[in-house]
Amino acid sequence: MNMPSHNLESEKAVLGSILLENDLLFIALQKIDETYFYHKINQNIFKVYKTISEKNSNIDILTLIDILSKKTKNKDNIQQYVKSLLDFVSTEAHFNNYIEILIEHKKLRDLLNLSIQIQNDCENKVESETIINSISKQFLDNSKNDGDLLDANQISRLVLEKFESQKETFLKTGIKNIDDNFQGINTSGLLTLSGLTGNGKTTLALNIAENHIRKNKNVLIFQMEMETDEMLAKMLSYNINVPTFKIKEKLLNKTEKEKYFTEVAEFANFNYKICDRGNLTIDKIVSIIQVENKKKYLDLIVIDYLGLINTSNIKSNSTAEKIGYITKTLKALSRDLKTHIILLAQLNREVSKQSRYPKLSDLKESSSIEQDSDVVMFTHYDDKLNQHKIIIAKNRHGECKVFDIYFDKLYSKFI
Repeated sequence: MNMPSHNLESEKAVLGSILLENDLLFIALQKIDETYFYHKINQNIFKVYKTISEKNSNIDILTLIDILSKKTKNKDNIQQYVKSLLDFVSTEAHFNNYIEILIEHKKLRDLLNLSIQIQNDCENKVESETIINSISKQFLDNSKNDGDLLDANQISRLVLEKFESQKETFLKTGIKNIDDNFQGINTSGLLTLSGLTGNGKTTLALNIAENHIRKNKNVLIFQMEMETDEMLAKMLSYNINVPTFKIKEKLLNKTEKEKYFTEVAEFANFNYKICDRGNLTIDKIVSIIQVENKKKYLDLIVIDYLGLINTSNIKSNSTAEKIGYITKTLKALSRDLKTHIILLAQLNREVSKQSRYPKLSDLKESSSIEQDSDVVMFTHYDDKLNQHKIIIAKNRHGECKVFDIYFDKLYSKFI
């Protein structure tokens, strides 16, 4: 009889890649568990990975061999097998492909087991209704929608808990004029922030992040375009009353330099992290977020910006589909982690040639961005009125509005 469907090379590739790049475990855990490995040794290795990770420890060869050796008498074989995993290490771009291979083989094995069970039940003259019910139950048990159904008591309790904590769970920008006009995003969600170059979308995102940071919220910023010191200058400028350009160009006098150094030192006491690595894939971004959230709950995540996320690992020739994969991933992640994600996005250049407010269709590859975002907000400068505007073009939790706002470019501050 042939062996049940499996792929040893893919199993080793997944395990070897995690051994080399521990963060990949969190990507794997979104889709698989140890049952997706056919070989017992690989199941055990994956379980050890989870155990080590749950202790916030690093997964390395020595630790892995030590734990596995305690469960078997043949330590030499274990040592040799673990080391062989590194021969199957895949690139991050191929890691998800190997995960999908494991998932496919697991489905085939499940179907084979189900067919054997059906055949045995039929030979044993089990009633057809019982067999059908058993099959239905197995499909339901394997469904990914476990936990999505709430009974009446759970619904009532959830609604009351949300009502009591509503003031804390809504995303507030910390900018009075915006918060007076914008109800916020409840509990979790994806806010897409866009605008033409020079209209302040990055500044607004950093203002929101800074206001969270100063309230001792835990904030993670992905800044793939701007240097870290330039970004910090934007966040500190207004508070110390020193123009941003003077900090960036190192034109500070003695007094200003003292104020700047003092503010930088004070900012070191807050809970925030910046990832300024370029060319990150969405899978790597998700991995970093999950690692950081596991250490401490993330109150806010800012990603600047959508167009700089590396899409080479996404299997599609369509830019729209790649963008859709990214926005759907971020939307699901915000719900899973119950946190808020601000995603910056570009507008089509044609908007700058037309004298009008931007609209949802002006977003590059707009359909998925519009669909997956809870809120879409534009920063806009009306040159006819010499006035900056905030345009809430989509708001799943409230009204769509257009209102004036003061943008102090000198100090990088929306007021």
